[in-house]
Amino acid sequence: MHHQNHHHHLHPTSHWPSTPNVDTDNDNMDDSSDPKNEGQEYGKIRQPINEANLNEYLVKHVPTIAAPVDVRQFTYGQSNPTYILTDKQGARYVLRKKPPGTLLSPTAHAIDREFRILQAVGKYNDSLPSSSQSSSSKPHEDAVPVPRVFCLCTDTEVIGTPFFIMAFVQGRIFSDVRMLSMPTYSLRAAAWESAIRTLANLHRIDPVKIGLGEYGKRSDFYPRQLRALSTVHGRQAEAEDRETGERVGGIPDFERLTGWFAKNSPADENR
Repeated sequence: MHHQNHHHHLHPTSHWPSTPNVDTDNDNMDDSSDPKNEGQEYGKIRQPINEANLNEYLVKHVPTIAAPVDVRQFTYGQSNPTYILTDKQGARYVLRKKPPGTLLSPTAHAIDREFRILQAVGKYNDSLPSSSQSSSSKPHEDAVPVPRVFCLCTDTEVIGTPFFIMAFVQGRIFSDVRMLSMPTYSLRAAAWESAIRTLANLHRIDPVKIGLGEYGKRSDFYPRQLRALSTVHGRQAEAEDRETGERVGGIPDFERLTGWFAKNSPADENR
């Protein structure tokens, strides 16, 4: 069945980063050996997509990206298959798509939701006053670091499932929360403090003012999160690993952690 096409075409803006990252050595695309790029390893495609259809779509709808693109898949990532696209000018972008087939969670793969929130937060960043710092390129202290988004495609006949494309952002992805690759306590503390500041900035945004007033429920945030996480955790624990056939199993100390959060959650502002 042909699904109705919904394309959102955005002009380049000054979100994160202001320009696409360009790799000057396309023969050595995976620069994740650099400690500053930890977790950004990519290589062969484990979940194939129709590259011919993708390139045709880019030519028609996203002229910012110089098709044809080289497609690789990131090694790490949860929920939605994530690919790195390198166009013929060496600029890099990221494509995220909804997984095919039967899904464990009906809500964890909402590609359109990811796109809409990134787009709204990006516009919020653009509305902030220019930084008072000496460097004009420095983000405002209240900004939330999100990549620019370029398109959302809900036509399943392009690459099989809905997808969106955003800018590639260089940086670390910690696959181990212990951050063992960070040699000192102070570096690990700085990473966590940065995450906390970012979350604080995100929660400071009024959803109504950025066009998300009717988007999602506005009450009982913390209990809903705990219920949703517990449901997904239970389903994932019972799932079988595709390669080994073994049961995935639960997250260590999950019940203890969620129990603590249930007892210590802050009051819901319900604003």
